[in-house]
Amino acid sequence: MNKIKKIIKNNLYHLYDSYIYRMMSQMYIKQWKHNCSVNHIDAETPAPGEEKYISFWRKAFRGKNVDVYSYRLFHHYMGNVPHIIPEILGNSLLEKQLNPIRYRDFYSDKNVYPMYFLDSQVIPQTLMARIVGGQIVRYNEKKKYNELVFSFKNLSNLTAEALAVQLEGHSKVCFKPAVDTSSGVGVTLFRRQEDQFFTSDGTKLDGQYLEQMGNDWVIQEVIQQHPYMSQFNTSSINTLRVCVYRSLMDEQPRVTAAVMRVGAEGAFVDNAHAGGRFVGIDVQTGALHHTTLDQYGTRQDVWNNVDYSKNDFQIPCWKQVKDMAVSIAHHTPHMRLIAFDICLDSSSSPRVIEMNVGGFSWWLFLYTGQDVFAGETAKVIDYCLEK
Repeated sequence: MNKIKKIIKNNLYHLYDSYIYRMMSQMYIKQWKHNCSVNHIDAETPAPGEEKYISFWRKAFRGKNVDVYSYRLFHHYMGNVPHIIPEILGNSLLEKQLNPIRYRDFYSDKNVYPMYFLDSQVIPQTLMARIVGGQIVRYNEKKKYNELVFSFKNLSNLTAEALAVQLEGHSKVCFKPAVDTSSGVGVTLFRRQEDQFFTSDGTKLDGQYLEQMGNDWVIQEVIQQHPYMSQFNTSSINTLRVCVYRSLMDEQPRVTAAVMRVGAEGAFVDNAHAGGRFVGIDVQTGALHHTTLDQYGTRQDVWNNVDYSKNDFQIPCWKQVKDMAVSIAHHTPHMRLIAFDICLDSSSSPRVIEMNVGGFSWWLFLYTGQDVFAGETAKVIDYCLEK
């Protein structure tokens, strides 16, 4: 009976997996065709080098049609190379084996960061948090435990004034969902107005608001960013998306790709899906590329009145940024591929905003011509197929 149950369970899993793969594949093909159209690329004509790309990836598709639309779009940014990552395989095969799903929830929870593997000085200060629907707590740096701020039982009756008292000394705070987040969704800036906090559209920070925001969230300080980084946009914290890959050859984590994300003028978040743009970074020197891109791959040299084509910008403290990312990766042994969101504060210290261990956004690095596996893509494919 147990054997029959196991067979049924496995068959149901494979049916579900196949259905998800088919839906995702259709979504990506539609997206890449659209992006080709936006950039005046012919998506229906084979591109130079496409046969080598198909041969390179055929075994990874395991009998399914090789996605050629990823190549037809991204070879315009990467060159005619076979190791362009098809995003459908990036999500369904590579991520799945490099960063096992069973561990992702732990590493993705922002409330876990200060308690387990990130020094409290490395992340924005936690002013208030809710974890799995429990009490409202504050992280106590001296005693290394969460001290009670409010009981969940009276949360909906909590006044904006009482909340503001607990956030004394801060003129701005940032509310974030702690789990199941992407593209800056739910990240909200509140500003103090006398004895209460409000968003720009008048939403009040009180118990009713927090109750609506679910069981896992965090309220953090708003970091004052480095003046050099502010020149790109003063309203957003212009974060550095830094990719660290732990090599299959020597087990050493290295920074292999990076971009700077810049929000639209007046915007608080810098994500491309929220109207921002991004700029490639030379991982060796920290020098910025000379154009910006949006989520569709459209190039634009001038953004927020900054002309990237006529300036040689370079990220300050780039070695410290890389060293910190690599150091953290050494303490996250379950994950081989991490995309850090890092900012530089006013004292030139790198601070971790988020660790991304799922939903890798391969396109950010493909659009900027970067190889996240540093020449080991063939080895990665074999490893993931074997797993």
